[in-house]
Amino acid sequence: MSKINYLYFFSFTGLIFLTLFVLWAVSTNETPINPKILSASVVDFSSHIQGETGRTLIDIRTPEEYESGHLDGATNLDFYHPLFTEWLGDLDRHKPLAIYCRSGNRTGKTLAVMEKMGFTDVIELSGGVVAWQEYYEQSDCSNGAC
Repeated sequence: MSKINYLYFFSFTGLIFLTLFVLWAVSTNETPINPKILSASVVDFSSHIQGETGRTLIDIRTPEEYESGHLDGATNLDFYHPLFTEWLGDLDRHKPLAIYCRSGNRTGKTLAVMEKMGFTDVIELSGGVVAWQEYYEQSDCSNGAC
């Protein structure tokens, strides 16, 4: 074999190994344990809670925060209450849920707990009520009506 044939052989072989490596890397990417537990922007969250029937809306802020203003139809479950995890356990794990808090910190922690508990369809408002208010103040809408 000449030097040119060796060069083509090793280039071709290298290309095959590179292709196989890329295919292997793509196929072994971790996927979420439950892709139906997710974080959503204000627009996506709004469409989920307005467009889907049967999705329960849960505000996990304190009762004082809830009383100062909440999304229409929301039920309050206080994240800081000692029975919070027990209350979550009483919810139907297969029923669609939407949760939110003030800034997204509490819902992020709650999503992790809910996933471990076996919930299958939960969406949380990324950025919480703060993001909701900022979005609708900027777009001159109230309570997600647009």
